[in-house]
Amino acid sequence: MDAECARPFQRTGFKHPDLKTFVWERRAELLGSLLTLSRAWYAAGCPRPQITLLGGFEEWTFTIGGILEHATVLGFLANGEELYEQADRESQQWESFLLTLNEIYHGNTFRVSELVNTLTRSNDGLRESLPDFIAEVLVMAGVDLYSVKELLGHHDFKMTQRYAHLSPGHLKAAVGVLDVEVTPEVTPAKASNS
Repeated sequence: MDAECARPFQRTGFKHPDLKTFVWERRAELLGSLLTLSRAWYAAGCPRPQITLLGGFEEWTFTIGGILEHATVLGFLANGEELYEQADRESQQWESFLLTLNEIYHGNTFRVSELVNTLTRSNDGLRESLPDFIAEVLVMAGVDLYSVKELLGHHDFKMTQRYAHLSPGHLKAAVGVLDVEVTPEVTPAKASNS
């Protein structure tokens, strides 16, 4: 299924805007339809779908893929590779970081203090290859955004600001600004002479 947009969760104009309610109200009809599709596939001898079985989920892939293919609902798991690439962005970032690290240290061992020195003093691409996860951990641990910017080598503060919402104190600090003692002074409204 392709939503054909970068942020499918922001789409509007759905045929059933409140899908949970729609499903709940029609659960008997929908379940009957699912069972009918399943029974038709079973009655046909459970034909094997023309798809690659998903490792670790072979039986599920076989069954769901078979039922859908038998009902001529094609394309089950067809976008799997694209989905994995999008979902696995963090693994790709870590791989890039570790490859860069290997290039710098030539496969030799190093100490964490050496790595920190390398990160803070060099322009060899290591900081740029750090996974987003590092910035997230630093901010959640309470490291100020300016320090995160400098450590990670962000050229533009906007790159670092996107992690501000993760700071444990950001909401507390905002509430602290508003946390002043207020003494309400109520003055009676003057009666109008109408």
